[in-house]
Amino acid sequence: YDSTTAAALATGAITATGVTVGGVAETATVNKASGTYNSKNVNAATTVTATLVATDFAAGTADLSNYNLPTTVSTVVGGGTISKANLAVAMSNQNKTYDGTTAAALATGAITATGVTVGGVAETATVNKASGTYNSKNVNAATTVTATLVATDFAAGTADLSNYNLPTTVSTVVGV
Repeated sequence: YDSTTAAALATGAITATGVTVGGVAETATVNKASGTYNSKNVNAATTVTATLVATDFAAGTADLSNYNLPTTVSTVVGGGTISKANLAVAMSNQNKTYDGTTAAALATGAITATGVTVGGVAETATVNKASGTYNSKNVNAATTVTATLVATDFAAGTADLSNYNLPTTVSTVVGV
């Protein structure tokens, strides 16, 4: 996922065949490096379309002057998909006064989530998590705080969460 409808086409992604002569289909090579998804979103991207011009075709066994060359080609997804991107999360440094437990109370906004950058602005999501766990209850041994995350901890900001793999944990160092 990159928040665009641009589709990079692999070499040989588009094939062209013509009539069959003597049991052999006439062929041409199609050189097209890009196409367009019908949606920028992971779950809605169902087709890739490429606009073709005559210079995209190179004769293989076919004499191209015998054919009307297509100007567009589409494929249903299976030949091309948009994969989810990973949503990055970070937790601000945590501190507390010794209380004999490993419980960490997280302030609102202690965990931030960012996705891909579009036009210089990162897509964001809100993470609502009130607690985490220190790796030790003892002052000198407590070095990290970890929070376990579930899908319901996330709320879409500018990011469409269906385009992202949501992380299941986030950690930070203590008292830095």
